[in-house]
Amino acid sequence: RQGHGKSSMDSMPYLNLILAIDPDSMSERFARAVMRDSRGDKTGARADVEWLIKHLPEGISPEQEESLTRWLDSLKG
Repeated sequence: RQGHGKSSMDSMPYLNLILAIDPDSMSERFARAVMRDSRGDKTGARADVEWLIKHLPEGISPEQEESLTRWLDSLKG
């Protein structure tokens, strides 16, 4: 049985490729931010979360926006 961490690490190059092709992909940008944060790459995660906040889609709830802002603040620590 393979470890769970390996599969998430293996997906990082694919997320990077998708974002190189489609830099406006919100879901992949969010997934990469989560992955970077879980790997301890606070700088990379912070860059992705800052991008997400700058490019919030119409109709996002105030709670979702606040959640991203809190996440960003936690990455600055």
